[in-house]
Amino acid sequence: NIKGEKIFLKPGKWTLDKPLIIPAQKELIANKGFKLTLKRDGLIYSKSPIKFIGSESNPIEINGSNQNNGLIVVNAKKLSELSYVHFNNLSNLKQNNWEVPGSVSFYQSPVKINNSIFNGAKSEDSLNIVRTTFEIKDTSFIDSASDAIDIDFSDGTMKNVNIDNSGNDGLDISGSNLEVSRLKIQSTADKS
Repeated sequence: NIKGEKIFLKPGKWTLDKPLIIPAQKELIANKGFKLTLKRDGLIYSKSPIKFIGSESNPIEINGSNQNNGLIVVNAKKLSELSYVHFNNLSNLKQNNWEVPGSVSFYQSPVKINNSIFNGAKSEDSLNIVRTTFEIKDTSFIDSASDAIDIDFSDGTMKNVNIDNSGNDGLDISGSNLEVSRLKIQSTADKS
């Protein structure tokens, strides 16, 4: 459902088996009751901010069923927001001659994440944030195949974040400025 520059994803259970590409100067919006399964070549590639706002009793669900099922926001100028979103079994995006390491990635795109769950990511990073500003609050990362969170050349805050059972690093940081409080990391195979 498109209204001007806003693209609304309708509530309900949906399946996406090919890439959904959102051009610049739009806004991709989903609210409580939206449940998406990505399969085969299903992925979301957005050059615009995303606003996925669920609720505690009715979170948004983004589920992967095989490789190449994930989400990336690239060069979005405005803030993306994820609130009460559950990401399950996603993997890194890989198409023809390009690949990104994160199941969910924000590249030069500011983001605010709260009350969300990243579960069972089958990628190098469950969440990858590169060259931007961010806030992560009241969020959990569970059973990551490799790094739970990878932050590169970014500035942001993390508060009340739980990382449990990551196959490599719990929190991997390079060239970034972070303010962190109440971070709990347990059962990580490499560095916390």
